[in-house]
Amino acid sequence: MSFKKIWNFIWHSNSLLSWIVNVLLAFVLVKFVIFPGLGLVLQTTHPVVAVVSSSMEHDSSFDEWWTKNNAWYEANGITKEDFNTYIMKNGFNKGDIIFLKSAKEIKIGDIIVFKGNSANPIIHRVVKITNNICTTW
Repeated sequence: MSFKKIWNFIWHSNSLLSWIVNVLLAFVLVKFVIFPGLGLVLQTTHPVVAVVSSSMEHDSSFDEWWTKNNAWYEANGITKEDFNTYIMKNGFNKGDIIFLKSAKEIKIGDIIVFKGNSANPIIHRVVKITNNICTTW
């Protein structure tokens, strides 16, 4: 079979078999080319994660959210001005996709992903660093 026939079969045929081949081809490309390529570029084994909980959702404007939650942050030394400089200050929603990169240094306000006692990765914002141990919220 020539390359041209294979190309036409994959991209122009409307058969069930060509659809199955397309799905398999997409899976193989994502799993073995795109995902590892992103991991190499971003220097991490998990370059992409999906948010599976709603713990960091802000269901209102930032100012409204801050009014409800500022006491805890301010008690831990984080002002509204500090929070305004943080990446994704408006939170993120269940179902969002986040691209990760390796970090040489973690600082307050960063969003980190780590493995806890759950099957799913845990995504939190760093709010305190004590003796090189991060506290998240």
